[in-house]
Order: sequence, then structure tokens, then C-alpha cells
Amino acid sequence: MVDIFNFNISVKGYSHIGSGKPCQDYSLNWTSDDNSIHAVVIADGHGSKTYVRSDVGSRLACEIALENIKSFVSNIPKDFFAGKSGQVTAAPYTIEDNLFPMQGKRNTTNLSESETEQLEQDKAYYDAVKDLQEEEAIFKRLFGSIYLQWVDALDKYTAENPLNEDEKSTLGNNKIVKAYGSTLMAFVRTPDYWFAFQIGDGKMVAFDRSMNWSEPVPWDCNCFLNVTTSLCNTEPVRMFRYAFSGRGDFPTAVFLGSDGIDDSWGTIENLADFYSETLSIFNRLGADTATKELEEYLPEMSRKGSRDDMTIAAILDMDTLPNAVESFSIKKKINAIDSEKRQLEEKLRKLTVQKNEIEDGIKDLEEKIGEKDRSFSAWLNSIVQKKKTEEESIKLLKTGLVLKKEEAAKVSDEIDRLSEHFKQWELENKEIYKSLNDQLAKIASCAPLDSSSCDADESSLENIPES
Repeated sequence: MVDIFNFNISVKGYSHIGSGKPCQDYSLNWTSDDNSIHAVVIADGHGSKTYVRSDVGSRLACEIALENIKSFVSNIPKDFFAGKSGQVTAAPYTIEDNLFPMQGKRNTTNLSESETEQLEQDKAYYDAVKDLQEEEAIFKRLFGSIYLQWVDALDKYTAENPLNEDEKSTLGNNKIVKAYGSTLMAFVRTPDYWFAFQIGDGKMVAFDRSMNWSEPVPWDCNCFLNVTTSLCNTEPVRMFRYAFSGRGDFPTAVFLGSDGIDDSWGTIENLADFYSETLSIFNRLGADTATKELEEYLPEMSRKGSRDDMTIAAILDMDTLPNAVESFSIKKKINAIDSEKRQLEEKLRKLTVQKNEIEDGIKDLEEKIGEKDRSFSAWLNSIVQKKKTEEESIKLLKTGLVLKKEEAAKVSDEIDRLSEHFKQWELENKEIYKSLNDQLAKIASCAPLDSSSCDADESSLENIPES
């Protein structure tokens, strides 16, 4: 007998503690008397104020789903899913003939992003169910039975517990089913097959024997942000998604979590890491102790994370868990090495970029230095040439200076010679000069009518020597 352990935990969200709201999540786990069939079911009652009794809606959804699961596995042949597997997303709003879909005849031009996503999901549905007609029919009957019994249970509960005035005011003109709005998710394992189904948000994550994770049930593009499909929607049966396998590929572990869990981790990768670490704790401490620790930890996760209600349910194969955890441990070491490698490669890349930038800088500086050297050499050559020209000019000027000095010396000698000659001439002509001045004075003094005295000396003028 395979050692299978199931558990479920639901705790009130941190924000609900302050507001006084009840825990609107609910969960159940079940094992058959012979320990061969295991099931976990969770439901998340909607938190908006219109859903005044969503805590009741989620509880009734889990209870009714579990009873229908028990009936389902007891009534279908054990080999119904033998050798087969499938993953089917939510059905389109308008169901076409599954064998002859009109998908290709739709106008696909000018679609928005959400319309394109819906079109692709519709196509995925038709592709999945074209070879699963029996399975599609039997699961639709299961989902229809759950929904109808849930609505009947709501009516019965409302009859026994009528809405008070505040609840009526808050619900307004909405149908009574809106007051009990909830998601629903389940996973079932039998010795021969497993199956899972879901309507609404929250995440289901499965791990194989090598601790590789996957989401067994396809996602619905109509679940985004705070928007989700729900049991209280119109025609919710078509919104159920499901998966199954009769190929013997049982997961080592499968976790079902309300959106308070996945919202706390942000990404599906982070959520899968959390579940992987949780499995390591289960392997180390044992199922009972680990379950208790997880239950104690969830309120703190709510406080630090989504602040929403928290629900986790799981089915664990304790026989294959040690090998899976060992694989996870090895993968962690490999991932650590890969991470270190990536960090070193990134450092090397940055250093290479830095080196290239430095080398480019060096090259740029070398080019600038070369340009400066050439400019300096040209300048220096011009200076040398200018110096040579100036030196030649100075040489010519010096030669001219020497010639001028020689000319000046000659002129100076001539001045000295003439000065001596002048002095000699002056001495020689001094008496003559005086005599002539005397005669001029005498002439000037003679009377005009008496020129005899003047005539007497005319002959003397002839005796004046030529200078």
C-alpha cells in the first residue's frame, strides 16, 4: 500500500481579524476506509461586501463537492481513464459542435488583447475535447451535479436562516446565489487514476518524483487581478476546468491554495519554491509535525503577504517524497552553482565591457597624443625654421652693422681730417676775415659826397687773396 498523506488548513486572513469578518475560505480532505482513495477540496468565498454569506457558500461547496467525488469514483469503472490523459480549460460562452467547431469562421480582425486571449483559449478547449467526448460528458455531469446540489443547499440554508435587513440591503437586487459566491478546487487520487477540477482563481501546483512542478489544471483567462469566475456566475458549469490521467503518472505531491497564498508570493515560480521548501520540511520533520508548523506559519504569511484568508490542502506520496526532496536539494545546489556562475559571468561581462571602454579610452588618448605630437612637431619645425630665418636676418643685420660701423669710422676719420683742415683754414683766414670786416665798416662810414678817401683804398681790394 502506498503511503499517502492528505491535509488541509484554512486560517482567517490578517485583514479579517481587524474587520471582524469570518474566514471565508473552507477546505476538506478525505481518505477512503481502505486508504486507497484520497481527495482534497478547497473553496474561497468572495470577499467583496455583496457576498454577504460567502463563508457559508465556500463550506457548502466543499461538502457537496466531496460527496459528489465519492459518488463519482464509486460509480465509474476503474479502467475508465486507463491509458488516457487530458487537460481541458473552460468552455466557450457559446458552445459549438465539438466535432465541427465554427472557430475558423469567426471574425478575428481588430481584436483586443483580451479578445485574442479568449479566442486562443476557446481554440484550446476545442482541441482538447475533440478526442475526449466521453470524458467531457462525464465531467460535465459531475460539475452540473455539484452546482445544482450547491444551489439547492443555498436555498435550504436561506430558508432556515433568512437574510437579515443588513444582508438584504447589501445584496440589493442581486440573485440570492450571489450572497454565497465562491470558487472551488479539488484533486482526487485513486490507485488507477487521478483527476482534478477547478472554477475560479487560486493555484494548484503538482510535483513529480524529480521535484519538477506543473499546474495540472489549465488556467482560465477570465481570472485576472481581483476578477474570478465563480459558482455564483450564470451557467458556471461550463467554467469548470479539469485534468485527469490514467497513465500511472501520479504526482509525488499536489498543493491546492486559495488566492491568499499565491498573492503572497507574487509569481508562480516563487509559489513553487515555497511549496518545494514545504516538502523538504515535511520530509525532515514528518507529516504531523510539519502540518502543525505550517498551520502556525500561515497567519504570519497572511500578515506579511496578501492579508487575505489562507488555505492550503495537499496530497503527498510519502514513499517517493524523500527521493523528490533529494532531487530538490541537488537542484538547489546546481541552481546555486548556476547562480554563482551567472553572477561571475555577469561580473566578467561587466569587467570585459569596462576593459573595452578603457582600451577605447587608451586608443582615443593615443590618437589625441599622436595628434598633439604631430601638431607640436609642426610647431617646433616652424619655430626652428623661423629661428633659422631670424638668425639669417640677424646675420645680415650684423653684417650691415659692421659695414655701417666701418662707414661710420671712415666718416669719423674724414670729420677729423676736415676738422683739422678747418682749424688750419680758420687760423689762416682769421686776419683776412678781420681785415675785410674792418674795410666794410670803413666803407659804411664814408660820406656820399666825399669819396676821395674811399677811392684811395680801392686798389687795396685787389690785394685780397682768394680763399
